[in-house]
Amino acid sequence: ANQFMAPAGSGTSGVDWGQATNVGTTLLVSPIVGFFAAAVLLYAMKLLVRNPALYEAPKGKTPPPWWIRALLIFTCTGVSFAHGSNDGQKGMGLIMLILIGVVPTAYALNRTPDINYLDAYKSASVAVEQALGKYVKPGVTVADDNAAKAAVQEAVRSKSWNDQTTLALQTYIHSTTAGLQPYATVDNVPTDLVSNARNDIYLIGEALK
Repeated sequence: ANQFMAPAGSGTSGVDWGQATNVGTTLLVSPIVGFFAAAVLLYAMKLLVRNPALYEAPKGKTPPPWWIRALLIFTCTGVSFAHGSNDGQKGMGLIMLILIGVVPTAYALNRTPDINYLDAYKSASVAVEQALGKYVKPGVTVADDNAAKAAVQEAVRSKSWNDQTTLALQTYIHSTTAGLQPYATVDNVPTDLVSNARNDIYLIGEALK
């Protein structure tokens, strides 16, 4: 929800696409792995457990052997437990998704980090800004802070880099640090600035990778 309210062209700039890709890959690969694992297990059972009763339906009203019934109870209990655990995780995930969607600004930034976290971030930002200054080529310009942010967003989105990107990132870091300069700790950052600060820090981190 927070990203959908972002300016045009930046609606997905706060998404960690590396982790999103991992989740998508897992969803695609896990059923295939499960299918082949089940096939191998069934083949192994046929080789190791050669009792025909295990692979045949009961005849008439004769119940299955007691050991098959016990095995069914054990396996069905295990499946129910596994599905129940997954359903519980899905439920908690949906609850957190709703909470974050309803109140994104309240949970967009960790309010209880180390008390020196913000000072360390400011110091690191100054050092990175100075280091980037060594690579800024003469004649390269950026119109303003908004143009700098847009250039960094485009670099992260397209995974491309050019001479203007270096200056844009330096300018973006400078403006972000300047916006946080009045606050001694993260807890002092106003709520209306939290989502912007979180997005700015994330974009800077992605651009520096």
